[in-house]
Amino acid sequence: MRRIDNSTLRDDDGSISIQNRIRGMFQYGTTWYSKMQSQDYACDRLSKTLGSEHIALCNLTLPGTSIIIPIILISPQGVRVIIPSPPRGVFRAKGEAWMKFGGSRSRRFTNAKPNLQTRAMDMAGAVHRFLRDQGFPLPEVEAILVFTNPRTHIDTAKPRVRIVQADAIDHFAANLQQFQPIMDLEDINAILEALINPKTPETEAEEAEPSIGLEPDDEPAETS
Repeated sequence: MRRIDNSTLRDDDGSISIQNRIRGMFQYGTTWYSKMQSQDYACDRLSKTLGSEHIALCNLTLPGTSIIIPIILISPQGVRVIIPSPPRGVFRAKGEAWMKFGGSRSRRFTNAKPNLQTRAMDMAGAVHRFLRDQGFPLPEVEAILVFTNPRTHIDTAKPRVRIVQADAIDHFAANLQQFQPIMDLEDINAILEALINPKTPETEAEEAEPSIGLEPDDEPAETS
């Protein structure tokens, strides 16, 4: 799997210095670094199974928005938004709800904030709309939550997004390759280019502008 990281807080070798770690936590919150570590873990695990025809576009600010997408996985089998998450505990994904088990005190599940399912669906929806506007009629962009802490357990009951726990990342990657391909390498590169260098109304106008068809030394023929 090829990984393209757009974070300005990573060094050339992909590491995050102490200074950038502090900057990132001030800019994005105290959990930012743990989320980046979770992202590294997920990408490393996926890379063990997925070949170079799969591209992980990481930390892209979706053009025209302020939304930073953790991972956009572009594969022959389609486009997926993956949100790696590091929290530890027992959670439940039921329908659109996202709940956490209260432990020894409450002994029950209560709604948790933020709702990671809603966040994943919103990001996948935003990427889908953007690609559709760029001319890619994809049937969907699947939303996936990947949990990287092996001590985290998710109880699922018809969740709205795909849930992948730490011990199932390899299985998810292997299963993905069993799906029917819907894109070739040209399609994948075109989507990658659209995400990194999207078309704007100005560039579309320039591409559509007709040429006059005269060489510099040509002159219109005289009429009698």
